[in-house]
Amino acid sequence: MATFKSGVGGSVKVGATTLLINTWTFEEAETSAETTNSGSAGYQESIFVDRVATGTVEANWDADAQPRLNPPNIKSGTSISSLKLYLGDTGKFFDLAARVTGCSVTNDVKGKITYSFTYTTSGSWTEPT
Repeated sequence: MATFKSGVGGSVKVGATTLLINTWTFEEAETSAETTNSGSAGYQESIFVDRVATGTVEANWDADAQPRLNPPNIKSGTSISSLKLYLGDTGKFFDLAARVTGCSVTNDVKGKITYSFTYTTSGSWTEPT
């Protein structure tokens, strides 16, 4: 029987700082090198080269723990040595090192202030278990 879980209770930790998140994503991909040659019989061939994961985190702006200050110092071009992405309230999480590739702050005049950042993994990661 399948057991489905809600995203409620999911969180993100940057080092020791827990962010007040709205959503997060983790997208895994691989890159490959084309190896098609005259013996490929008209079919494209390739070999696996490496794996990478990218994603986004959107969170509420916390005036008491501003994300662009240190800690957690989330700015484009910075590195995060420990980024943990928790799956709902299961206690399971992705654990990875990442490079911040972009940041934005959104000031909604009919809502709350949010910020988001995009990341790319730096090295291997640990899958939720």
